[in-house]
Amino acid sequence: MDVYLSSVANRTNEVVKVLTILGTVALPVIVISGYHGMNTKGLPLVDSPHATLMVSLMMIATTIALLFYLRRARWI
Repeated sequence: MDVYLSSVANRTNEVVKVLTILGTVALPVIVISGYHGMNTKGLPLVDSPHATLMVSLMMIATTIALLFYLRRARWI
């Protein structure tokens, strides 16, 4: 019985680890898109014709940098 509970606990830990990594990777993208999704004056890139491209590249770069960091720290 203890072996079964131990394997269930290990599986639960692995699932929680994956969900934590996904949440960590998604957080900067959510913050950046939320910030640039506001309709207010004075935001950076508001009047730029290339704002969508620049914000998209910023989100991609942030995601890649975070994945690189997590891989280097041996979390994934």
